[in-house]
Amino acid sequence: MVNYFCEVDMKITKVIQQKNDPNRFSLFSEGQYVGSATVENLSPYGYGEFEISDEDFQKLMDQDDFEKALSRSIKYVARAMKTSKEVRDYLYKHKIDPQIHDQIIERLEDLGLIDDQRYLEMYLEEKFSYGLDGSMKIKNKLFLKGFSSSQVDALLYKYRDQEEENLKKLIENNMNSSRAKDKNKMIRFLMNKGYHYGMIADIIGSYYNNDW
Repeated sequence: MVNYFCEVDMKITKVIQQKNDPNRFSLFSEGQYVGSATVENLSPYGYGEFEISDEDFQKLMDQDDFEKALSRSIKYVARAMKTSKEVRDYLYKHKIDPQIHDQIIERLEDLGLIDDQRYLEMYLEEKFSYGLDGSMKIKNKLFLKGFSSSQVDALLYKYRDQEEENLKKLIENNMNSSRAKDKNKMIRFLMNKGYHYGMIADIIGSYYNNDW
């Protein structure tokens, strides 16, 4: 947040409605731009000349900083579902004051625009239903999105059967590839795709004539 210091109370000498956002007004003091405010926040002071104490002006600017950051965050999450960590990373990247990060996250949650548990459930369902990555790779991606091992493990067990089916499909899709000629190369490939060695060992033998 920007700190505004004045030895005496500030006098706002001009209030101009912004062209790009009619809900916002630019504030000037003696011809100098000093900040902006929304219609709602400015309403107690009116839309002409007014005097405001340093403390109240700081509160007005702080509220404006928060609302601009919130509006920016809403546009960000509107493009695609995000986790709270992804929103925090976005706020840090755009140099939004860390003091208001929690407040922004809480407001987005109240609005139903972020929901980490719902995100986790939908992410797992999509990855196991429409992708062929193993649980370890999926789990690592979720770590980057802010989820802990315990949060993910609490739901992974539901997809054990689906993961085995995906592993079989992945093996079958690659049986005509050069790596399929060497079982050890195939195993390394499958492990790189995120499958546990134990699951691979239980399944891959049926695709090769030689003993496991």
